[in-house]
Amino acid sequence: MFKLIVYSISIISLSYVASIIYKDLNKASLKTRFFFYLAVFMELWVGILAIADFTSSYSVALLGVNLAVFFIEGASWSFLFFALSYLKDFKNKIVYYFASVLMLATLYLGLTEKLIYSVNLDIYGAGIDKISNLYLPIVVGIDFLIIFGIFYLLTIKKKVSKIVKTQINIITFATIIDLIGNLFGNEVSQYFPSLKYLIQVSTIANALFVVLIAYTIIKHKFLDIREAAARSVTYLFTLSAVLLLYAVPLVLLIRYVLNVHLSIANISIFVLATFIIGASFQPIKFFFNRLSNRIFFRDFFEPQAELDKLGNLLVGNIKLTEILEGSKKLISEAIKPNKIDYLINSLEETIDKKELIRLLDKSDLYLINIEGNTKNIDLNLIKNMEKNGYVISIKLRTNDQNLGYLLLGYRKSGNLYSFNDIRFLTIATDEIAISLQNAINYVQIEQFNQKLKNDIDEATSKLKSANSKLRLEDQNKDDFISMASHQLRTPLTSVKGYISMLLDEDAGKINKTQREMLDQAFYASSKMVYLIADLLNISRLKSGKFVITPSQINLNEIVSQEIDQLKDNAKSHQIKINFTKSKEFPDVSMDETKTRQVIMNFLDNAIYYTPPGGNIEVKLAHDDTSIELKVIDSGMGVPRQDQHHLFTKFYRGSNAKKVRPDGTGIGLYMAKKIILAQGGVVTFSSTLGKGSTFGFKISKKGYKV
Repeated sequence: MFKLIVYSISIISLSYVASIIYKDLNKASLKTRFFFYLAVFMELWVGILAIADFTSSYSVALLGVNLAVFFIEGASWSFLFFALSYLKDFKNKIVYYFASVLMLATLYLGLTEKLIYSVNLDIYGAGIDKISNLYLPIVVGIDFLIIFGIFYLLTIKKKVSKIVKTQINIITFATIIDLIGNLFGNEVSQYFPSLKYLIQVSTIANALFVVLIAYTIIKHKFLDIREAAARSVTYLFTLSAVLLLYAVPLVLLIRYVLNVHLSIANISIFVLATFIIGASFQPIKFFFNRLSNRIFFRDFFEPQAELDKLGNLLVGNIKLTEILEGSKKLISEAIKPNKIDYLINSLEETIDKKELIRLLDKSDLYLINIEGNTKNIDLNLIKNMEKNGYVISIKLRTNDQNLGYLLLGYRKSGNLYSFNDIRFLTIATDEIAISLQNAINYVQIEQFNQKLKNDIDEATSKLKSANSKLRLEDQNKDDFISMASHQLRTPLTSVKGYISMLLDEDAGKINKTQREMLDQAFYASSKMVYLIADLLNISRLKSGKFVITPSQINLNEIVSQEIDQLKDNAKSHQIKINFTKSKEFPDVSMDETKTRQVIMNFLDNAIYYTPPGGNIEVKLAHDDTSIELKVIDSGMGVPRQDQHHLFTKFYRGSNAKKVRPDGTGIGLYMAKKIILAQGGVVTFSSTLGKGSTFGFKISKKGYKV
């Protein structure tokens, strides 16, 4: 009795596991498929052993134990392939063919009873009596497959997530209990007849396997069928409740109303049989539903389920090709047309398709079904559609745009399209049109971005080429200036030196008129020497050879000397320069020659850009940390829009060009460079029409080497 109950529970439980997977077997992964095969082979194994144990026919029992070897081998191969495909799909066809050949050979040996020659029938069931020489190698091979599969599962545990590791632990443990337990029970009972009762170990192992796998499915999401398993558990509880409501009252009716005596074994078998019939009802119903759908309802489909699939495909998808191909596949699976295509206005290029689009646009109909009423359809359009094998056209439209058309051919079944089919298609095309609009917009944005990038790259390339030419021209200009400056500096220095000697009367006495003329010549030559020095310094700046040569100087003396050189020039412009020389003034470490250039530039600009009758105030002050020079004029000032360009190379203010056309625009540029190179800052302020202030501020410590 115990053996019957355990066998029944094992078969029902394995059927339960297999039926859960079978419902979605077409969509299942390779891993799930192999586990399904494992459950089926184990179910057949347990079933054939149950038949062999409970039959009174010797021939049936002998055939049963022979076939049991084939089923356990199938279960072992399924377990091995399941293990190998756990992390990735295992698709080695050679191994599949090898396993198939071995299993077919075992099946042949089992059917011809060449594995086990004889059995013993007793109260423990069918015991193996005599075996062939092939039996033990096959059993060892089965053991090897199980051990290798378990070993592989254990080796991949380090490479998987925590939940998958838990699944592997439970599956491995359950498989060891079931497959090894069954082999242990059968082999021990065979070789040790006194321990024949241990054959019950195999049936208990099967029950434990199912319990552990069910626990893994529900608790640890094994095989991604948790929801189906939970529903099936609910179904089993419902079945149990129905069993109590119907089977128990029926037993009571037979026993006490009809006065038919039933033993405990009879009642147990009756209740168990009722339970098996009820449990098998759902899988049998499912099987015959699928069979009848294939035979009688080939065109049947669930519109809402297909629309849900379509919605999942379209949500968040902006790839045009995925939307078009994915929706075509879904509609093809549901409607089953012999042909399905899209005509997208912005994508079609062939003449035939453009002509069909033109005819469809001309008809201005949302849906065209030439299987039905064709009275309002252009004859040319009908001919064109039939020529291309289409019978239905549905417009892909949004609120403000017609994107194209969905075209379908005849149904593969030969049946006409039904009202439900048309309704499904119209709902589906409205959803598809919205997604297509988003995808087309995305494609257009991508194309625009690419075009913009190409334009920018082209413009950048042209700009780089122009910049290269400008740099070359700028280099040529600098080379010319540097060469010309070097050539002019020597003779100008000689001119300035000889004029200075004449002014010092080294060549004899000079009169007043001669002195005035020589003073003007000396001023002009000094100015030219400073200009050439500026040009040479610009060249040195670009080549990295600009060097500050510091020495201890007294700015009070230098400013006074530069003012003295410019007094005659200022007088000729009717401008008064005011400067109060301090009796005591600290020395500072600066480059004397370059600093004189800066002071000369500030004073010279003040004279030229101040109108006659104006004043120039020169202030030199110091505090505990710094020395500051200011040259303040009452001239025309600098326009606001010109001020931020004033210290750039070769730049001149718009009003300065009118007053002094011969200016170079390098004096202020070099003045800033010189002061910054010595650690100081240039100061500047100006108001148009009221004058300007130029100067610099430097630390008392001066230039630091």
